[in-house]
Amino acid sequence: MSLTLTEICHHEAGHAVSCWYYGGKLELVATGTDGNSLISYQHSGFSAKLDYRHAQSKEAVLIILSGLSAMLRIISNPWDYEGCYKDIAGAEDLMKSQAWVRPDGYDLNKFYRDFGGPSRTFCFNTSNWQLIKALSKELMGQKRMRGQAIAKLLEAACPLEKPERALPWQQHSD
Repeated sequence: MSLTLTEICHHEAGHAVSCWYYGGKLELVATGTDGNSLISYQHSGFSAKLDYRHAQSKEAVLIILSGLSAMLRIISNPWDYEGCYKDIAGAEDLMKSQAWVRPDGYDLNKFYRDFGGPSRTFCFNTSNWQLIKALSKELMGQKRMRGQAIAKLLEAACPLEKPERALPWQQHSD
């Protein structure tokens, strides 16, 4: 089953908003129904040796899973879509590639509980959801946005104070 442009935009917006919120540097978001949607960003959790107990590692994985969690707000069964499995597998592959050793008895269900739960909580938060919707709406029209434009939009749409760790828009890629 293919995703609609609305679903893809919400998915990529979920990644972008969580990355911005946790101090990542946004570079590019591109959306389209041709399978070439992507987000490019940098976050310190990806550059350090990942440890499932470490806050930056959890944030890095949360950013990956936030696309799926944003989609949970608008579709009833994201598991019908191959891309959703790819996000979970990608998050676990990232952990493995960084020499993460899965603790005894730690299976994919526990992995998603520990990391998927926080990503759902993040995306279902009213303020964060407003940001995801605002960015998704903009992506529907533009299909491609650079980091500074995304950060400007998020700063303007932020219903409360800008998150403490969010970088100013000027520090994102132009």
